[in-house]
Amino acid sequence: MSNLLEIRGLQVTYASGRRAVDGLDLTLSEGEQLALIGESGSGKSTLALTIAGLLPPDSDVAGQVEWPGFTHPPRNGRDIGFVFQDASASLDPVMTIGDQVAEVAATQLGLSWKASLDRAAELFARVRLPDPRSMLRAYPHQLSGGQRQRVGIAAAIVAEPRLLIADEPTSALDTIVQAEIMRLLGDLVREASMSLLLVTHDIALASQYCERIAVMRNGRILEFGPVSDIVTRPADPYTQTLIDACLTLDEETGQTEGTP
Repeated sequence: MSNLLEIRGLQVTYASGRRAVDGLDLTLSEGEQLALIGESGSGKSTLALTIAGLLPPDSDVAGQVEWPGFTHPPRNGRDIGFVFQDASASLDPVMTIGDQVAEVAATQLGLSWKASLDRAAELFARVRLPDPRSMLRAYPHQLSGGQRQRVGIAAAIVAEPRLLIADEPTSALDTIVQAEIMRLLGDLVREASMSLLLVTHDIALASQYCERIAVMRNGRILEFGPVSDIVTRPADPYTQTLIDACLTLDEETGQTEGTP
């Protein structure tokens, strides 16, 4: 399997002087589902934003980010789709969700407005929103959290990107809706043969839906490998701590299914 993305010696420093990524190496294969695991502040979201080209312009980036799977520099929104953590914050409250997704279609695909609205309705059906045509006229505040996240996913896949980055896509949702959203993401990725970079602090979630795991701490990759190796034979004590935290939480809630 050939690599879609290759990162070598990446360093990202914000204008404040804080170095969020520090000498990081990572590869992502064509069609792979890769999880980036770490606690808050580990640098995983910064890495995701770097890959997508969404860092603040005053950030300092050093190292190599190469795309052997592309013949041109990948375009955010067209070749790379991004699902944000908080769908409520990423959606415009005064625009209908149909107009918001249609606007992406018109911008990225050059469609007429009518065709863009048709594309939005098609995507709403694809992400399993009820009554997709009527949903075009809905506003974000009229939707549940899970429905807003589905809209965010629809906007991210408008142009059928080859890479979908999902940054903590289920963190604001309850357990049942989390599972629904992750199943949806998995189905969409497989159907379109996309690569997936799942950013999460939940190693149990990652082990269910991804093939490889990269564990991040303090801006660096501590270990990187197949899910079975990372979960059953972690090489770093920090990874074991993440596993133990998931197991402890499941014991407290009485939920054990899907844990490593």
